[in-house]
Amino acid sequence: MSMGGGNMQEAARAGAPRLTVLDGLRGWAALCVTCSHIFWGIFGDVVPLFKNVATGVFLNGLFSVMLFFVISGEALTAAYWAKPERRAIWKLAVKRYPRLAIPVSVACVIVALLIAVGLVYNRQAGELIGNTWLREFPTETKTIGETVSFALFYVFYKPFIDFSIIPFLWTMRTEAIGSIVVVLFLLCERFISQKKTVLAILAFIAIATGTLSGCFFVGMLFALMRREGLFDWHGQSHANTALAIAAIIVLLIPPSYLMLQHHELPPLLMLVAAVCCLLIYSDVHISAFLSNSLSQWLGKISFPLFLMHYAVIVTFTSWAIVQTSLDSLAPQPVYAGIALTSLALAMACAMLFVPVEQFAIRFSHATWRLFEKYILDPKLPAPSAPA
Repeated sequence: MSMGGGNMQEAARAGAPRLTVLDGLRGWAALCVTCSHIFWGIFGDVVPLFKNVATGVFLNGLFSVMLFFVISGEALTAAYWAKPERRAIWKLAVKRYPRLAIPVSVACVIVALLIAVGLVYNRQAGELIGNTWLREFPTETKTIGETVSFALFYVFYKPFIDFSIIPFLWTMRTEAIGSIVVVLFLLCERFISQKKTVLAILAFIAIATGTLSGCFFVGMLFALMRREGLFDWHGQSHANTALAIAAIIVLLIPPSYLMLQHHELPPLLMLVAAVCCLLIYSDVHISAFLSNSLSQWLGKISFPLFLMHYAVIVTFTSWAIVQTSLDSLAPQPVYAGIALTSLALAMACAMLFVPVEQFAIRFSHATWRLFEKYILDPKLPAPSAPA
């Protein structure tokens, strides 16, 4: 995903306007994923008000993840389309791994330490409220080697390995594959005359086969369309905005129903995510909302929120469930209060985690400068003067 905003900053530096709408959409998507895990995934069975078709429209975490991937495809290519040169591709490739790996590694170390000191209670909590999903989250102490190897390698390659630390990070494998897909396409794009057509075909094939990294093709296609001004045809009336919002809600009802039946169809979610993005990008009022201060703040904490809410779930949320459910299930308002407090705590932890992401951005910049200096443009020693 490009879940952080670093690539939008790159686009701005390359000459493209900063796409604040992507930052805002990323922020709301991260909030949706967090709320989906807390309200629907953990408390949905003990607080029925949280788990129904209506709430599923707004709490569809997998749909929000698809949005992340579409956003990544556009964010990663915006700088290149603003200034198409081979150096921009190298810059993207070099910076991508540290940009993701540093925040992911810190989050994994935090959770591994919480497990090691015995502060995770998800197994007991899952038993008490009959939640298999919560009960099966990892609770085994990890060795230093397992923690390091998972955080730096396996999370991007085999996230469900036996010594997995944060199950929610299965998305990082798709981020890694999608990033490679973006780089390869950009390296070949000079040989492709009908870029939008090719991207549309690739996106169609990926959606039809349920290949999640295909969302990156959709994002790349949107980046080209935005560069050519194809999102500028939107109307200015509030009626158009109302119709767009209504269309998005209607599109999300079938996935919500399927989610309630424990059937999630990735192809359907990918298609709905693509169409919803089109509706959002093409509406001036929705775009303005996603560019306001609240949306931008959510965008700023989006990646930290995605990374840190798992730690809150297996510690505070689970501990609170244990404390209130030892004898019998607590009243529904108690669980609702725990859920709301968990969300607030997750957002607070995300704010505290922001400096880690900012360090990752600075480190990725420094990595690129070193690569540029010593690999791309090495300064050869000046020839010695003849004797």
